[in-house]
Amino acid sequence: MRIKSSYLRKLTILYQKQRTQAQAQQRENFEIFQNGKLLDIPSQRVLNPKRNNTSISSLLCLILFFLFTPLNAQDFTDIQKKKPFSLHGNVGGQCMGSISNQSLLATPFTYLLNLSIHPTIYGISLPLSITYGNNGFSYSQPFNTLSFTPSYKWVKAYLGRTSMSMSPYGLSNHSFDGAGVELSPNHFPLRFSAMYGRLTKAKQGDTNSTASKLSSSLSSFKRMGYAFKIGFDYKKQKLNLHFFKAKDQNNSLAPEYKRKLFPKENVVLALDGSFTIIDKLILSVQGAVSEIAEDTRAEKQKWKNPLSVLTGLFMPHRTSSCLNTAYKIGLSYSGISLSYERVSPYYQSLGAYYFSNDFENLVAGYIHSFKKVDVLLNIGWQRDDVQKIKQSRMNRFVGSANINYRINNTWNTSISYSNFLTHTKLKPIQLDLPDDPLVEDPDTIAYRQIAQQAQWNLHHSSKEYKKFQQDFDLGVSYQASKESHQSHYSNYLYASAQHSIILGPDYRLTSCINFSTQFGNEATENNSKIFHIGPSIGLNKNFLDKTLQCSLSTQYYLGLNRHKVESGLWGLRIRCGYLLAKQHQFDLQLNTRIQNKWTGKHNKNAEFSCTFSYNYRFQLSNQKTEKQKNKKP
Repeated sequence: MRIKSSYLRKLTILYQKQRTQAQAQQRENFEIFQNGKLLDIPSQRVLNPKRNNTSISSLLCLILFFLFTPLNAQDFTDIQKKKPFSLHGNVGGQCMGSISNQSLLATPFTYLLNLSIHPTIYGISLPLSITYGNNGFSYSQPFNTLSFTPSYKWVKAYLGRTSMSMSPYGLSNHSFDGAGVELSPNHFPLRFSAMYGRLTKAKQGDTNSTASKLSSSLSSFKRMGYAFKIGFDYKKQKLNLHFFKAKDQNNSLAPEYKRKLFPKENVVLALDGSFTIIDKLILSVQGAVSEIAEDTRAEKQKWKNPLSVLTGLFMPHRTSSCLNTAYKIGLSYSGISLSYERVSPYYQSLGAYYFSNDFENLVAGYIHSFKKVDVLLNIGWQRDDVQKIKQSRMNRFVGSANINYRINNTWNTSISYSNFLTHTKLKPIQLDLPDDPLVEDPDTIAYRQIAQQAQWNLHHSSKEYKKFQQDFDLGVSYQASKESHQSHYSNYLYASAQHSIILGPDYRLTSCINFSTQFGNEATENNSKIFHIGPSIGLNKNFLDKTLQCSLSTQYYLGLNRHKVESGLWGLRIRCGYLLAKQHQFDLQLNTRIQNKWTGKHNKNAEFSCTFSYNYRFQLSNQKTEKQKNKKP
């Protein structure tokens, strides 16, 4: 929304008027002080508390508004087009009563009252919600953490409790208390981002606790860090250089905690780029070197590793330090892609909460859209124990295929398949065996697990027929898992058919039938086969110009084990919803559920519940600016 010049002139005149009144009051107070009337007239003071307190309060509110803002970006580029103030929200409640013949209900009556307010000032939202019910009082508000992320054109700032991501091998979405900035000019090839702040605060557990190990694990040093990234982006050629450093402060904890905790220090140097060699042929690279000292109190030493020369410029090498690398290279051409990634053992970055290391990845993919067919193929291989120092080695193989075929304007079908293979090999343990022919070397143990999943779906929509519009969906899903070294297997099959038709104005009839089965010798006993089958049907109808919505649905499911009925479930649901004046929403639901079990002694469980809810939606905005917006020029 644009703020017109007349509105700005009124704000200027109001500000000048308040300023003139304040200056006049200051001169009057000064004269009172000079004439010695301050002691004779105690009701008059040098400062006008009403006006000055109002100014100070307004200033404090403005500061708190911009500081205690929830963690989302505030764009000030087009702030003059946005509403100065708007308020919307809802208030309501819900209550539910239930009865059952089994007396298993923990709370036969529950209630919940809720209030949600969303004030917005120049596009910045400050949501507030309050709930009260059987479980007590709870609320959420945007002032829990100090966070402010303003942006103006190509400048973006991060203030307070926030997070940034510069590299997957360095600073990767780690929260910090501090400040950061991103500069990304539109017509300039250079990019820059930087941050500085506290990554973790000092935490001291209870040293007298019996669980001393748990107490020490919950303790941590105060960790400070800073990072920056410089990027170049010009004509499909991209290159970024990233630096990150974090260090624990040794004096942030009491001496008794330093015996079990070790202050760390980490430096990461990373680069990533994307280069278009020829048309549609793109080369992408990512690489990083990380040196981490597990104890900064350890002795210093000299290294001869060429990569340590780079990290040695920013931190000293110690006996507790280790240097590791990670890199990824990929090549893509016209929908065909190939990538290889390797992360050394013990690679770690203090700029990420969790990091996977000691693995190699090789992934190939193909994606293409033809006239009526969309194809997506992926195949990958992964293994750990890169340096062959572990007692076990794991290999994973993953393959997936997705094909979507548009038969015509009304029919569409898709099929997908994925295969996950894991092969684990336990290496033999080297033992000093006695000279006994009965004692042999242990054999190598191999473990193999296979998991497969296949899906097929058929969809039909007759949108061309406006009188009786129909939708039809048929889906089949199959999952299988097996362990090759044992005879354990588990298979699961699910199929469903759904249909909906519009019979007339505001009438919709839906029907569905579901079928599922599970068979195997691990999840079920004695190689049993379990089947579930059942239909459902529902009818929706709108009344009173769609302000009254009514629906009725019922379903029934049977559970069988080798053609023997073991359980049955029947359900009925009736719902009525009414909207009054587009703001008041009333809703009433009745649910009935009856379950029968015929395993052994016949057991019948019946349950009935009734739910009523009310919700009032409100919205307030600047009515004057709304009228100006609706005025014709």
